[in-house]
Amino acid sequence: MLIKAFFDFIEIEGKSCFNKINLYLRMNLIELTNDFMKTFEDFFMKELHNIKTVIRMKKTCSVFEFFNQEVFFKYLNEENVYFNLKYVNDKRKNIELYTNFIQTKLFKNYLTSSL
Repeated sequence: MLIKAFFDFIEIEGKSCFNKINLYLRMNLIELTNDFMKTFEDFFMKELHNIKTVIRMKKTCSVFEFFNQEVFFKYLNEENVYFNLKYVNDKRKNIELYTNFIQTKLFKNYLTSSL
């Protein structure tokens, strides 16, 4: 639907509209990324007490000890996650999307840089 709208816009405006489309797509991509990552931030804020407990119990701890994948999926399944409500509208598909993302190097970089 969105792609068809862009093609219709190009036909009406001509090729000079590519800068507008490029800007629009970038803005939407930034918003989508921020909304996607906000789910993790909301989860960590909810789990802040558990994170503090881990920090108090150990002198040195890994960032990966703060993130419990099972608890995160339970959070996704139980909570009305904004990303799911706005974009996916299917908890199973939303969990599948986050499962795939968690397995990437990008997620590991996010964890080490943000916590």
